[in-house]
Amino acid sequence: MIASICGLVEVRAGWCASRLGAFLLHSCSAFQVTAHDEAHDTFMTLSPRLQQRGFDIPGQVAGIVTLGTLTFAFNEGGHIGWQMWPIWGALIVGMLATAILLFIERRTSSPMLPLELFSSSTFSAANVVGLLLNFGFYGQLFFINLFFQQVKGYSPLLTGLALLPETGMVWLGNWLSGRVTARTGPRLPMVIGPLIGATGFGMALNMPAMTNACIESAPRERSSIASAVLNAGRQAGSALGVALLGMLVGSLGSFVPGMRVALVIAGAAFLAACALSYFGIHETKESAPATRAS
Repeated sequence: MIASICGLVEVRAGWCASRLGAFLLHSCSAFQVTAHDEAHDTFMTLSPRLQQRGFDIPGQVAGIVTLGTLTFAFNEGGHIGWQMWPIWGALIVGMLATAILLFIERRTSSPMLPLELFSSSTFSAANVVGLLLNFGFYGQLFFINLFFQQVKGYSPLLTGLALLPETGMVWLGNWLSGRVTARTGPRLPMVIGPLIGATGFGMALNMPAMTNACIESAPRERSSIASAVLNAGRQAGSALGVALLGMLVGSLGSFVPGMRVALVIAGAAFLAACALSYFGIHETKESAPATRAS
């Protein structure tokens, strides 16, 4: 819906106005969610706080360098050239920063990223599933936009309307996922969601269940950290999907053949997420299906 509105604004008032409109619409949505949570805070259970031990400054710096250099390399590799020194230099720095980050997080007393969280197969699987889904979904969403406008010649408004079936079912998927997860646990919607992952409904069906599996598999006092790790992984997946699949679309000489290959890769990412959800997600005590009182 927001895509269609922004397309109409862009046609009438230009690109800058459409971006401002998108910002304002998302801000209104965030305000509505915040007000809803405050109105229903009696149903929320606060997590116990960890004892404050200070900030993990070295870990934060290493994490920033890791994500920044790798994102730069994957985004600019196709444009600058993979053989050019800024790209392979960024890849080397990114890999070294990753190794340093893991070393720091193993040694520090107050890690930004507690590595023991990944000892849970459910936590690890949920995070990899989030990365794979965002990789495939946002990668294909990026070049499908380009396909409609550059190949089919659609206007921004018409492109937004063409994408409406993909994005307009998100509300239904979110509503259904919460109810299915409450009855069956997170595994079933996490298996079904990637099978229809290229649709907004499939993504929305997966997200609440995946968040539940990730947070409930972590110690309660680290639930906020678990949520942050999941969101960081998903955003990294989105950046990689747009960079790598977008580069692939433009590297085969013609848009449509490149798009077909990119769609196959996105589909493979969804199937991998489905298999990982089936074999890697296990019920936790908190996410086990609720039983009705007789």
